[in-house]
Amino acid sequence: SDAQPGHRLVGGEQFLPANSTIALTGHDLSHLIAALASVKIAKPMLPDFFRLDHWPTADYVMGQLTAQSSTNDWILVIARDPEQIAKLDEAAMAEGYSAVPVAIGEHTAVTWTRFKARLAGQRQFSGGLETEILGLHLSQGDREIFASSLGAMHHLLARDESNVTAEHRALYASDRTPAVHR
Repeated sequence: SDAQPGHRLVGGEQFLPANSTIALTGHDLSHLIAALASVKIAKPMLPDFFRLDHWPTADYVMGQLTAQSSTNDWILVIARDPEQIAKLDEAAMAEGYSAVPVAIGEHTAVTWTRFKARLAGQRQFSGGLETEILGLHLSQGDREIFASSLGAMHHLLARDESNVTAEHRALYASDRTPAVHR
């Protein structure tokens, strides 16, 4: 079912690990960048997929995974709207990415990816290809889950539900403005 502005994405917080570095909830993704800037979270800290246009006006739950590596891994959960998801896929393709299905265990995610030649030096081709991933998404019931990397999506899918505590759920009390928890 589609979330309407002003209605909470019930249960969306279950997709974020309790030890997320940053957890956010809100009602309108289009206003999220400005809200993050107001709490001094710089745009470069955000996932690359946020540079796409056509984010829906919908409730969201978003979190930055605990920094255990040098990656900047994020999870975003929104109410599933197939028309809006198709627009995001089109926006990624307009930026030169392909929308490629990728199996992650028993799940299939759509990965926004593009290839580039691997260079040994400034102009010397090494014979290989590098894959650049903008982000990926998959459906879980009535929600669409976005991740900034395959590792982040795998982490989310492999997580044991028992890690989601009542205390963690309580962090996500919703009101009309984005909530930021650090």
